[in-house]
Amino acid sequence: MLHCHSLDITGRSAHVIGRVSMDTSIIDLSSAADLKPSLGDLVEVCGPSQSLDELAKAIGSIPNEVLTTLGSRSVRSYVGDHVLSVAGSLHRPGDRRDY
Repeated sequence: MLHCHSLDITGRSAHVIGRVSMDTSIIDLSSAADLKPSLGDLVEVCGPSQSLDELAKAIGSIPNEVLTTLGSRSVRSYVGDHVLSVAGSLHRPGDRRDY
């Protein structure tokens, strides 16, 4: 995933910087100085603010490829055969967690 797309964090859009490394993305919060994210806040990859189709188009892919490349640590919500949302959580670089 390249920097040409954004993620939703606590209801605000934030751009992804650079490429995904392993299954980690860096989010640019400089345009949202008033945003005070906390560890554990959900980051929406796709959902109400950005559909799976929109995300796939932004990164030059197709929806099925996006879903299969998201790590197993991402929380997925489905309604029938449709993806409702995919989200991860904020953590400090180097934090180790059991997922």
